[in-house]
Amino acid sequence: MIALQPDTPMLFAGSDDPVAFLELKSIGLDPRQTKALCRALCGLVEQHLGIPGERVFVKFIDVARSMWGWKGDTF
Repeated sequence: MIALQPDTPMLFAGSDDPVAFLELKSIGLDPRQTKALCRALCGLVEQHLGIPGERVFVKFIDVARSMWGWKGDTF
């Protein structure tokens, strides 16, 4: 699932150059995978949106199965 919020005012290091903040939530996210995921996500943002990787921030969240619902139930 992806939600985009274009034209959101964001500053980093005093610059309003294009920047991206990504939040990836997953059940059972393995911390050993986050480095590779971060590299891949930053590459995709740079390739498709033209935002340099050094201006892409990624927040990883491991969500408990009981805290994620779908179709009237939790996982």
